[in-house]
Amino acid sequence: MATGDSIAQLAVERKELNQYNFVRTAKFASFGFLIVSFTTSIMALLFYINFEIMIQGPGLRVWYGVLDKYIKSTGAKAALMKTSADQLLFAPCFLTVFVTSMGALNGENINQIKGRLDRDFTTILITNWKVQSNFWALLQIRYNV
Repeated sequence: MATGDSIAQLAVERKELNQYNFVRTAKFASFGFLIVSFTTSIMALLFYINFEIMIQGPGLRVWYGVLDKYIKSTGAKAALMKTSADQLLFAPCFLTVFVTSMGALNGENINQIKGRLDRDFTTILITNWKVQSNFWALLQIRYNV
């Protein structure tokens, strides 16, 4: 994930080194390290790195750019609108790509992946929404949003 963030900052956002956000890259690296630490084979690791560089990084960069372009509000209202759009529009698409990629990473064939999506997708999406709602509840308590 850190590689994708570095590419985004240097190639897409065209930041100079003195503008580079190293803390942001460190956060992505930490998350990526947690995911990769659970990976058990070199092929799986290579697949995951390619997923991050070619799909997730650019996809998230474009999506958040779209949100910034079309949601002009600021403050808590903007955060709520962007989060709502993200969870209602982007999350289902991204989770489909993620589950499919992780199935392929685990050596599942297309029928197994389709079965997993049919069986588990609704639960995965609802769990994702629960995590977001818990985040917003904590934010509201902490910052009175």
